[in-house]
Amino acid sequence: MKIFLLRFFIIFFYVFLIPSIVFSIKNPLDRLVFNSNNSNKNIAYTLYIPGRLRPNGTISPAKIIDVPLLPKEKYTPNRIIIKTKQFLGAKKEEILSNNYALSLALNSIGTEEIRAPFSNNPNNNYILNYNQGIDIALDRIIEIVYSAPIDVYQACIEVLKTQEVEYATPIFNRYTYLTPNDPLQTNQWAINKIKMPTAWDISTGSKNVLIGIVDSGVDWKHEDLSANIWTNPKESQNGIDDDGNGKIDDIHGWDIVGNVSVSDAQLGKFKPDNDPINNSGPHGTHVAGCASAVTNNGKGIAGIGFNCSLLPVKCGTEQSSMYIFGGYEGIVYAADMGCKVINCSWGGDGYNPAEQDVINYAVSKGAVVVVAAGNSHANVDDGGQYPAGYENVLCVGATSSNDRAASFSNYGYAVTVFTPGQSIYSTYPNNQYSNMDGTSMASPITAGVAGLVISNNSAFTPLQVIHQIRSTSDNVVTSDQSKRPLYYGRINAEKALEYNSGNPLKSIPGVGISDYYLEGTDALFDYSTKTLRLIVTNYIGYARNLKVTFTPMFDYITLSTKEVLLGDLSVLNSKNITLQIALKNNNPWFQGTANIIVTFESESYKDYYLLRIPVNIPSQNTFTSVYSFPEYYNPFWHCVHSPSENSVWAVGQAGLFGNNSGFLLKTQNGIRMNTISSNIIYCIHSFDDYRAIAGSGSQDNSTALIFQTGDAGTSWTTTNVSNITGFINDIYFFNGASGLFLGDTKNNKWGIATTNDGGVNWTQVSNIPDPLANESGYVGCSYRINNNIWFGTNKGRIYRTTNAGNSWKVGSIQNAVRVLRIGFSDSLNGIATYTEADADDATIYLARTFNGGTNWFTRVYNFTSNNLTPIRFFSGKGSGKIYTLCTAGQVYETADLGTTWNSVLSKRSGTIQNCGSFNYKGNRIRLWQFSKRIDYLDFSYIPKDAIKELSLTPNDVLLFDTVEFTRERTKSISISNSGNLDVQINNIRIQYYPDIDSSEFRIISGLPQTIYPGESKKILINFKPKYTGERTSDLIINSDIDTNDVIVKLKGYCSPQSLISDDDDCNIIINLSHNNIYNNYIISLYSDCIQYLEIDIYNSLGIKIQNIANILEKGRNDFYFQYDVNPSGVYFCIIRSKNNILIKKFFVIR
Repeated sequence: MKIFLLRFFIIFFYVFLIPSIVFSIKNPLDRLVFNSNNSNKNIAYTLYIPGRLRPNGTISPAKIIDVPLLPKEKYTPNRIIIKTKQFLGAKKEEILSNNYALSLALNSIGTEEIRAPFSNNPNNNYILNYNQGIDIALDRIIEIVYSAPIDVYQACIEVLKTQEVEYATPIFNRYTYLTPNDPLQTNQWAINKIKMPTAWDISTGSKNVLIGIVDSGVDWKHEDLSANIWTNPKESQNGIDDDGNGKIDDIHGWDIVGNVSVSDAQLGKFKPDNDPINNSGPHGTHVAGCASAVTNNGKGIAGIGFNCSLLPVKCGTEQSSMYIFGGYEGIVYAADMGCKVINCSWGGDGYNPAEQDVINYAVSKGAVVVVAAGNSHANVDDGGQYPAGYENVLCVGATSSNDRAASFSNYGYAVTVFTPGQSIYSTYPNNQYSNMDGTSMASPITAGVAGLVISNNSAFTPLQVIHQIRSTSDNVVTSDQSKRPLYYGRINAEKALEYNSGNPLKSIPGVGISDYYLEGTDALFDYSTKTLRLIVTNYIGYARNLKVTFTPMFDYITLSTKEVLLGDLSVLNSKNITLQIALKNNNPWFQGTANIIVTFESESYKDYYLLRIPVNIPSQNTFTSVYSFPEYYNPFWHCVHSPSENSVWAVGQAGLFGNNSGFLLKTQNGIRMNTISSNIIYCIHSFDDYRAIAGSGSQDNSTALIFQTGDAGTSWTTTNVSNITGFINDIYFFNGASGLFLGDTKNNKWGIATTNDGGVNWTQVSNIPDPLANESGYVGCSYRINNNIWFGTNKGRIYRTTNAGNSWKVGSIQNAVRVLRIGFSDSLNGIATYTEADADDATIYLARTFNGGTNWFTRVYNFTSNNLTPIRFFSGKGSGKIYTLCTAGQVYETADLGTTWNSVLSKRSGTIQNCGSFNYKGNRIRLWQFSKRIDYLDFSYIPKDAIKELSLTPNDVLLFDTVEFTRERTKSISISNSGNLDVQINNIRIQYYPDIDSSEFRIISGLPQTIYPGESKKILINFKPKYTGERTSDLIINSDIDTNDVIVKLKGYCSPQSLISDDDDCNIIINLSHNNIYNNYIISLYSDCIQYLEIDIYNSLGIKIQNIANILEKGRNDFYFQYDVNPSGVYFCIIRSKNNILIKKFFVIR
């Protein structure tokens, strides 16, 4: 029963959310947005690729691509892949010389090698699909190898900043999807399960249907494979590229990687050859046998494809069967060689748009790309695995012999079909056979069926094959039909061949969204209503009385209609649907997608499609990622506290802390992490970057300790408070010395204690109502405003102190059992979440109070029915509002104590654990979020009594006093925000009077853009008079306060200065100025008499570079130094008269 909140959120996080699931967002680059909203992966940055204007005047939807921040072992080091906007060439020299901006960026990261993997392909790899706005153009995809000591994400960002590329991403590692199994089992149970014998009665496949096995390599000489291995009729073993495809003697396929080490392969150091065999790694050979081992030959096994031919494409090394390198090059090769089916039993984390381009290319060549869904038991829709998550693929999950999804198999709307994938018996290298588990096996079995479907229906397009296999699958994978969209059906080969083959009684439709677009825009960019147009296409059998239903996945959008009746729809015909769509005010994200579940129904046929509408709302809110933990190092965070704008402390357990508790400290100087104790620490209060106090607890309520550090966590002192409590839920300090902790009951007394010496000694509070039987508090279930503190209990009660814990009162929420979270906007007005049942899945309600917690009004709001789980409440200082952070990262605000909630736009970065903290900066809130990563959201609010005001010092005239000629003086104006709202500075400039040169008054400091409440900025003004006498100009400041400018007069006086005096009657004054038009320095000399001077110009090495010997006339004399023919640097002007010498230093910057 102890700390329900902790247990609930741990269960919620690890059981329900994980399976489904440093830079500022605010950036002017149109294709690059740093950090983002994937639900189960940490995001390094987000690519925003605008939609394309199509010939018919429509705009294709924008692409919003989250690039995940993965551990180093999941991507290749010092290699990235980019796609240029224009074709720049195939060689390094061409690419660098054809785009100056890109060459600068590539040189800045130390580019050593440039490889255009598809540029030498003689086939047509430039395909522009105008109808759907798809620009494939594989010849513009380039791999970069660089040497700069920066990670791949930073390298990508440097290249993206040029805006000369469509995208730039790391090269993510791809792995085979297998789980080794008992090699003694020889029963091919899957053949009967998916009705292969009766399917073969319809078709045994065609030798002309080529199945590409893009994998670790295939023992193509295997006794049960060799007769089905394809032979290139246009190639012979002669050392010549007979068919002109750039591959010499590729008679039985191609080895993309060659016999190299894993480390060399990771660096892209391939040695391709014409032998795709790999006898040391079994994966590819096993996959090939599943797809189309020779059947009916009296030996070995029966391959699903029967007579279909196999094209081996080796993308692995002999050292390891786990890694796949150059897999997408392999797909292009297979497509170019005429494969109608290409199997990819591999994948990994990380979306790479270059890979999607390759998939689109293969499909455009007529190939069905069959991919394994992956073995992580995760939802593919959340973007965890690729190519499983790409568009236009036939994605395959795995079933066991009981027709249920295998325990390891991924699932989701994106999974086309499920196929047997456990205990699959197939070929092994060296004429062996064995069993394996995995979607790696389910995928080639499906590829074999696809080969049979194409053999039986040669005119089918790739999308028709995909729909044929999906529509004819058996609805047996899940008994819960509400989950069928995630577990659509198990493949049925007999039906896949029997249906839609001429028998009108054996017909089934296959319907999908073939295109969609928003009218006049590529994304939802505001809350106004937009027109959404969709094209619904029936790819296979006749559809009668077709009904299309639209259901928002989340309650963030409104649709003009939820159901459309399309009537009958024949094969390869389409109908249009027009909907009105708008984001609702509760939409929590400023960038991402609005997802709609589209359901198609026609008689007994039912199918689902996940439609993603891009969202890109301009926002002043900024979302920043600070740190990401590898999955195996991620602790569970119990508490977070932020003492200042750029500092945050957190305590947690497990992960990198092992069986202990530890802390994390993030400051401007970096991040520190270390263990503290084997005792589990649940709360922390920090004072600054060095001092913090934390509290622990034990599940048996026996031991509680106070931990204190004053050296940023290097060492911790311990105070045992087990005589007061056995479990500390929260800890607060009012100043450096006075504080209290909230502990559970012990000996029928509340374990609450105060300190007045900074936590060295603690005194138990006695003036508090007694607890009920078995009553306890919860970790994080408390709230503080000044000396007011509230905490909730497992008996539906809320305690309150108004005097820093010296005395307490208690109130109750009617029918409440568990009080979960508390928040107040001031000392009287507050809210609390609670449940009415003692169960982890109980409905979460909201109660509110207007009198500090004495009385509570119940069921004000139902969070559960709105799919929200609050994990923290906090208030905006002086705003009258209360905010909540929810488990998916949503942030909402209420101004009426919970009756209505409005969203604060953020960016989803993953599931947030049961902690969050905040720190005020004027009218801005910095909301820290801890989970698998550390992020913060910055947003502003409007206080109740809003004042926008600037104060200037001085406020009317900035006096420089008297400055001698050729001298200068710098003074400052202080601009202070004396209100409680941010002030945006639009422009600061100097308006010069008619007789004032623009060089006399100059702004020499950076100009502020935003001045926060209580903040001051200094503007430095330099006065360097060019002429004698009074010099005056105006400094003009324009802000968003109003349309009137603020003017400060700049005033100084210039007096003449004698620089050289040869006698009492002859003085010389010197002034240096530069002329940008003529690229020279003007040396102006003012003399009271006629005399001879010698003027020399020296560089910093002491070398004389110009001599000017001249008679000085009375009055002004100008001499010139031409600096455009001299390099940048320091120069000296030396002036000699009869009795004196003057040296003047100046700079040349070119």
